[in-house]
Amino acid sequence: MITIVDYGYGNIYSILSAFKAIGYECNVSDKKKDIIKSSVLVLPGVGSFKQAIKALEEKNLKDTIVENVQKGKNIIGICLGYQMLFETSSEFGNNKGLGLIKGNVL
Repeated sequence: MITIVDYGYGNIYSILSAFKAIGYECNVSDKKKDIIKSSVLVLPGVGSFKQAIKALEEKNLKDTIVENVQKGKNIIGICLGYQMLFETSSEFGNNKGLGLIKGNVL
């Protein structure tokens, strides 16, 4: 199952439509249980790195995403979602990302 992570900062319905157009069904969720049972996570994003990471933390999804990717789950980061995969970002201060890719987003 493919889960598009809904944390309030993404163009979810565009991504959902794109997957449908190429023959894939997706789940849209902000629930840990859905992230855990998915085979692929899609992390969309539009907006500020700092605010988006904060939203993941407020929904208690940050650690769940990291733990599952470290166990081998596939993840697709789109736009800001890709940037959040890195260790840090200097957008609006120094902010920690998910740390799944070494480096800093400038």
